[in-house]
Amino acid sequence: MPAPTGTHTTRIEPHFCSSQSTLTPRRSAESVCTSYVFGFNGKENDNEVKGTGNSVDFGARIYDSRLGRWMSVDPLFKDYPDLSPYCFAANSPIMLVDRDGKKIYMSFDSQESIDAFLSVMQMGLEGQFDVGLKSVGNGQYEVVIGTNKDFPGNVDDMTPNGKAFYNVMSKIVTDKSVVNIKAVYGTSDVNVGKAATGEIDMKDIKQFNLTGKFNKVMVGSKSYSGYLKSRGFTQIGKLSHELYEQYKIQVERFDYDPAHSAAIKNAENPVNNNTREDEYENYSNGTVTQGATESDNSVTKMNYEADEPFEVKQSPSIPVITKEE
Repeated sequence: MPAPTGTHTTRIEPHFCSSQSTLTPRRSAESVCTSYVFGFNGKENDNEVKGTGNSVDFGARIYDSRLGRWMSVDPLFKDYPDLSPYCFAANSPIMLVDRDGKKIYMSFDSQESIDAFLSVMQMGLEGQFDVGLKSVGNGQYEVVIGTNKDFPGNVDDMTPNGKAFYNVMSKIVTDKSVVNIKAVYGTSDVNVGKAATGEIDMKDIKQFNLTGKFNKVMVGSKSYSGYLKSRGFTQIGKLSHELYEQYKIQVERFDYDPAHSAAIKNAENPVNNNTREDEYENYSNGTVTQGATESDNSVTKMNYEADEPFEVKQSPSIPVITKEE
């Protein structure tokens, strides 16, 4: 499946700001740069070094926007001998963005697992970013997230769930090492995820709660727009947990227990916009029980049978109407 139009990397951020200009409508460059920490190519402004918007931290190297120069060479310059080690985006900054050489590789057992993976990713990115799969051979696909004319990349327009999901995905796809994941669909020996093999059961993932915005939903003769206020455990929360857990295991060489704990704290909780609590964790006679404290201090409990057929039981997300069409 092709990468989104106009992208050439695993990460594209939507906001551009420097000391001289901004692409955000109706806002001054100064106001954008002082209120938003990300700048050119979506990387973080290090405003304490040379002033607002003048030093941009790309992680692997620093960009001085006043000079229009990098302060060091591209760490992947050996992979591109035909390019200058100081150039940006292969000297095509309109069409391309800087390739970090960092990625997630996915493999799939069926078209169903592909469709389910992409649908959950699209749910989490909330129409602001596109997601595609770029074939890299051997039945593997690189996950590509980007913007184009149909996907504007406005993080400010995303729900708290979507913003957190995007942040988690950005972290994983911008690591220097490859994370290998296999998405399966309805496999009996994989319950949501299997840490030892790097497998994720997308059929199981799809059993959890929905999130995101909705537009022009008909209720009787009226049309409404709004968003889903997440409750309990969500599809994007579980997917981010499994991906982050594998990132910790494969890249940072964590054992399962600390990787699992880190995935709950740094991925699942912020994406679900609640706190998964150890005191509600239980596994008895094949039934898994989990619980989370919501922002209003209420508790949502969820359980599922570990054996097939996999079925999640919990309170659904709550639709919030923001506009009558």
